[in-house]
Amino acid sequence: MSRRALLFWIVGGIIFATLAAYLFFENVELKTVQKKGSMSLEAQRNPYLATERFLARMGRKTQHVERPVALESLPEGGVLILMTAGDNGVMNADRAQRILDWVTRGGYLILEWDWSGTENPLIAPFGVTKGDREEEKKGIVRRELDASGASSFVEASLPGSGQRYRLSPEYSTMEAGETPPLWQVEDRYGNQMLHYAWGNGNVTLIGSLRLLNNRNLGNFDHAEFFWALLQRYQPEGVIHFARRLEYQTLWQWLSTTAWRALLGTAALILLWLFWIVPRFGGVRAVPEAERRGLSEHLLALGRCLWRENALSSLLATARREIDQRLAQRHPRLLRLPMLELHQELARQSGLDVTEIDAALGSDASPSPETFTRAMQTVQDLERAL
Repeated sequence: MSRRALLFWIVGGIIFATLAAYLFFENVELKTVQKKGSMSLEAQRNPYLATERFLARMGRKTQHVERPVALESLPEGGVLILMTAGDNGVMNADRAQRILDWVTRGGYLILEWDWSGTENPLIAPFGVTKGDREEEKKGIVRRELDASGASSFVEASLPGSGQRYRLSPEYSTMEAGETPPLWQVEDRYGNQMLHYAWGNGNVTLIGSLRLLNNRNLGNFDHAEFFWALLQRYQPEGVIHFARRLEYQTLWQWLSTTAWRALLGTAALILLWLFWIVPRFGGVRAVPEAERRGLSEHLLALGRCLWRENALSSLLATARREIDQRLAQRHPRLLRLPMLELHQELARQSGLDVTEIDAALGSDASPSPETFTRAMQTVQDLERAL
């Protein structure tokens, strides 16, 4: 390649690269987009992990309540966040009264509205019912543009505070009873939150605590509003989360509430066993089994065959023994016809031919008498051969 051609390619490449860069920067716009990643396994197991991490960062101690009986002995002060939806009868009247007494002494209860359809004794004292507004209340829900488009929200504020907080409407609404709340957060269908003073403490009823879960805590002003509630009504103390209460096992319940009955039942069972179990004398040693000889086993086998009418098998075995002896000592006799064979055996043994015919040639089923005579004849033949 000549120098002129090389220079032409270099200049052309520079011009093409400059033109491509100009078109790229003129037509391509770079944007930074935030996208939520997948939740960790810990966050999947605990939907309120973000709230717990937020409180820990703000210097508040959190603790999980796992057993319903723990609700009856909460430490004085502090906060109890109780998810009651679908509690399957965990909240009985006695336990609800103990929790309300704890609130009276200065505790702060944040309670989720129970949509399970059963009467909750913890909510009944406030007279709160399900929201059944037929018409939407205009002007309550507002809309704004966010990264994902238009989103609706409701505004909430605490008494004596000019700051307003934006909350997402959850449409889990309530209607206050005869006892008026200190303040409420209202959406188009009813009250989303109701706050009551109870003795020296406070109770906040929330239509749904989904505002505080991992997906929604960072939306709008949920975290700021939740922190403002805690700072206003209980700035100190441990925050207890009661999300998934576990029932006691039958053994745990019996050991804590019916241990006297268990002891009495065990004593009665022992007495009954002492009465019915038979008592014997000393243990007698088991005698060693005798080792019997081969002749005894053969004798037992013969008696069994005799008892089972299997004499033909014994006679057939004896005849095979005669045939084997003839094959070994007198093989020429086996080539003779049966009549001549019997005559020759009679001549050598001195026995009667008829007895030899009955012992070796008869096909009839032997009786005990004929079997005995036949076996005697066979033994005589064995000695003679």
